[in-house]
Amino acid sequence: MSRRESAGEPVRTLVGIGASPGIVIGKAYVVHSESFRIFPRRLTDEEVEGEIDRFKEAVAASRQEILVVKEAFLEKGHSPDLTEIFDTHIHLLEDPVLTDETIRRVREEKRNVEFIFSQNVEAIEERFSSVPDEYLRQRLQDIQAVSGRILRKLLRKERQSLSHLSEKVVLIAHDLTPAETASMDKENVLAFATDVGGRTSHMAIMAKALEIPAVVGVQTVTQYVKNDDIVIVDGLQGTVIVAPDEQMLNEYQVRRERYLESERLLTQLKDLPAQTVDGHIVTLSANIDLPEEIGSAVGHGASGIGLFRTEFLFLNRTVPPSEDEQTETYSQAARLVSPDPITIRSLDIGGDKLLGSDVRYQEVNPFMGCRAIRFCLAHPEIFKPQLRAILRATAHGRVRLIVPMVTSLSELRRAKAMLDEARDELRAEGIPFDPEMPVGVMIETPSAVIIADVLAQEVDFFSIGTNDLIQYALAVDRVNERIAHLYEPTHPGILRMLKLVVDASRKAGVSLSICGEIAGDLPLALVLVGLGVRELSMAAAAIPEVKKLIRSVSLKDIERLASRLLELSTGEDVRAEIQRTIAQLVPNHKDYELFTWART
Repeated sequence: MSRRESAGEPVRTLVGIGASPGIVIGKAYVVHSESFRIFPRRLTDEEVEGEIDRFKEAVAASRQEILVVKEAFLEKGHSPDLTEIFDTHIHLLEDPVLTDETIRRVREEKRNVEFIFSQNVEAIEERFSSVPDEYLRQRLQDIQAVSGRILRKLLRKERQSLSHLSEKVVLIAHDLTPAETASMDKENVLAFATDVGGRTSHMAIMAKALEIPAVVGVQTVTQYVKNDDIVIVDGLQGTVIVAPDEQMLNEYQVRRERYLESERLLTQLKDLPAQTVDGHIVTLSANIDLPEEIGSAVGHGASGIGLFRTEFLFLNRTVPPSEDEQTETYSQAARLVSPDPITIRSLDIGGDKLLGSDVRYQEVNPFMGCRAIRFCLAHPEIFKPQLRAILRATAHGRVRLIVPMVTSLSELRRAKAMLDEARDELRAEGIPFDPEMPVGVMIETPSAVIIADVLAQEVDFFSIGTNDLIQYALAVDRVNERIAHLYEPTHPGILRMLKLVVDASRKAGVSLSICGEIAGDLPLALVLVGLGVRELSMAAAAIPEVKKLIRSVSLKDIERLASRLLELSTGEDVRAEIQRTIAQLVPNHKDYELFTWART
C-alpha cells in the first residue's frame, strides 16, 4: 500500500501527451523548478564593460558545458544525428537576438546584465507563446533551456544533477532540457513526466531515442506528485497515475506485460509489407520534423519519409539559412532514406516566426494570414534558395517536393514557374540535379478539395494534410480547449471531402497520400485505406501497429465499411459503425486499445 493510499488520499489520473511509449511503475523523484529572482541595478560607466565581459564569460561557459554533454552522448554510442539538438543550442548561444541585443542594451541603459538578458528572453517567449503550430511552440523550450543555462552562470546557481541517481526512480519535473535528458542515468531513470512539452519537443525526441517512456505536457504533475510517491507513467495513453490502489497496480502490471509482448511481435513485422489478407499493398511512411528522426523511422519499418518539415532550419536565427546549408541538410536526409523516397515540404511558416528577419511581422490570425506558399511567393529571396537546395538534393536520393497551403491554381503555377527558374539557373551553372523531380501539393484547404480535379492536371502527386483540413473545414481551432471537442475527424463532411480528393487523384492518375495525424490512428487508418488511399504517412512509432492491423483485414471488407460510412449523417454514427465493424473484423481488437480517439 502506498503512503498516500494509507493516508486515505484518492488515486489521481493526470492526462498529458505520450512522448515515448512504454508503461512504468515506480517511485517518484521530483526535480524542483528553477526560479530566478532578478532585480534591476544601475551600473556606473566604469562597470559597464566588466558587466559585458561577465555576460560573454557566461555564454562561453554555457557553450563549453553543452559541448561536454554532446561528447559524452556520442561516447555512449548514440546516433550522431541526435547531436544536432545540441548544435541547435550552441547556435542559439551565438544568436545576436539573444547576445548582441543584450550587450547593446547594457551599454545604452547601464543596467545589470541579468536583468537586461531576462527581459530579452521574456520578449522572445511572448512572441512564441501565441503561435498555434505545436512544432514552433516547442522551439520556445530550446530558447528557455539556453537562457536558463546562461542565467545560472550569471547568478552562480546550480541545477540538480540527474546523471548519478542512487536508485531506480520516475523523474517528475516542470521541464527537462535536452542536455539533462541526454545525461540521465538510464539505469536508474525508469521514465519521466513533465508539466510542459509536446511530441516535437527536443526532450521528447531524446526520450524516444533513449527508449525512456515519457509523458509530457501534463501541466500539473509537479503540483500533485511528491517525492517517493508511487506513480504509473503510461507513455502509450499519455497518462500519469498518482498513488494507484492495489487493483490498478495489478491492472497496469498486466498491461505492461502485454505491451512488452506486443513490442516483441511487432519487431518481427518490421521488414514485412503492409499487405491486406487479399494481397493489396499499402505504403507506410513517416513524418519527421528533424533529420535525426530518420533513424527511428527506418527502425520502425517506414518505407520512406512521406513528410519532411523544413521549418526547423529557419527558426531561432536572424537570417534564413543559406542555400548550401539547406542543400547539405536535404542531401543528408535523402542519403539516409535511400533507396526509399523522401518528400520535402517547402517552407510552411509566416513572417511572424522569423526572429530577427527583415521580413518579420505580426498578424492577428497567422493561420489565416501570410503563411506557407503565400509567404514564399511574397519573398522569393527566401523561397528560391530553398527550391534550388531541394533540387540539388535530388542528386543524392529520391527526393520529391510538396508545396503546402495551396488554395488556387494560380498559386501553384507561380510556384512551378519559380521552380522552373531554379532549374534553369542550376542547369546553366552546371550543378547536377534530377530535372524530373516529382512535384505535389498539400490538400489542406476546402478550396483545394473542391478544385482537386484541376490541381491534379498539373502535379505528380497529392498529400492530404488532414490536421489543417479538418480545422479549416469545421472552423475549429484544435488548440482552443473550449471547442477542441468539435475537432472531429469522423465528421461526415470530412469523409466526403477525402473521397472527393481520392476520386480526383484516381481520375487524373496521380498518387495520393495522407500525412495528417489520422493516418496513424488505428481505426481511421483502415477507413482511409477503404476510401482508396494507398499511402499513409505518420509518426514513426505508429507504423508497426498500423501495419499489423492492415495485415489482419481484407481490402474488400474495409471498402465496404468506407461505403457504409459515406451514407451516415453524424460523427457519432460513423464512430459507432467503425467500432462495430472492427470488432467483427479484428478478433483481438480490445487487446490493442483501438478506440482511444473516440474517448477524447
